[in-house]
Amino acid sequence: MVSYKYMDKDVLNINRGFITRDSEKIYSSLLSYIINNIRKIVFQKHPLGFKYFKLGKISNTEEFRLHFWIDTNENQDNELQIHDHSFNFESFVVYGILKNTKFKSKKDISSNGYIYNVKFRNEKSRLVL
Repeated sequence: MVSYKYMDKDVLNINRGFITRDSEKIYSSLLSYIINNIRKIVFQKHPLGFKYFKLGKISNTEEFRLHFWIDTNENQDNELQIHDHSFNFESFVVYGILKNTKFKSKKDISSNGYIYNVKFRNEKSRLVL
């Protein structure tokens, strides 16, 4: 259940745009959010090379994140292993395209890599072999 009473109005409008797949509503609400919160926005680096910022929670179990890939000048972390996520997530591309690559694991005793599961607790992640 979403608690609209305590949600930032721009995040609420981003949520509405996300539900209706309205990229213009998302984009304009996102610009408004950035203008209104510019001093507290700090992007973090993700090991895949993009920057991200947590916009806010939309329920007890859901939050919006802005992932920013354009001109980040960051390379993917070479130590990052292929992993899954312990939660479902949905993406909506406001600008550009997103490509999802799915891998199938195959046991091979001559391989030199590992596959990990990602476990989350207290908003921290841990890779488990």
